[in-house]
Formats: sequence, structure tokens, C-alpha cells
Amino acid sequence: MESAVETISWLFVAINSGRVLSYLPQIYAAFAARDGARSISLLTWSYFTFAHATGAAYSLTVIHDAKLGSLFVGNAIACAALVAVVAWKRWVVRRPNEMDARMPVAVLR
Repeated sequence: MESAVETISWLFVAINSGRVLSYLPQIYAAFAARDGARSISLLTWSYFTFAHATGAAYSLTVIHDAKLGSLFVGNAIACAALVAVVAWKRWVVRRPNEMDARMPVAVLR
């Protein structure tokens, strides 16, 4: 039984360490999107961010496991980076449209 627990523990560490890197293509896709990254749900990724943050808080304060906490912190940071990029892209895409709405029609032609 001890080897099964050890194997599962190493798999958890390896997979969750790699998960931090797996966010990079999504962050890049959001950054490269010209439509404000509309296909990426801010609600979902914000929820993931807070779920990882609470996992980190639980790991660090309740079970006092710094290694587990650091995995959750890394995932929370990566999710927060994606949320920030998507929010920024949507703000940038929306700004010209808001400016056009305030301009007289004659200026736009």
C-alpha cells in the first residue's frame, strides 16, 4: 500500500506541476485573439483562479503542506494571468467602439 500512495503522490506532483505550463498556450491564444478573446469564459477562469487560491490557503494554513500549497499558488497565478489578459483584450477591443459611438457621424465618414 505504501508504494501505491507514493506513486499517486508523485503523479499528483508531476501532473500538477505540468499543469502550470499547460496554461501558457491558452494565455498566448488570448493574447493573440483579435476579437477580445470572446471564446474564453472570464467567469469560468475567474472561478478556477479562486478555487486554486483557496486550495493554496487550505494547504498552507490547515494542513501545513508548503509543497502542495506551492502547486496551488502556481495554478492560481497562471489562471489569474489568463483572466488579466482576457480582461485587457476585451477592454482594448471595446475602446474604439465606445469612441465611435460618441463621435458625430460626419467625423466617422
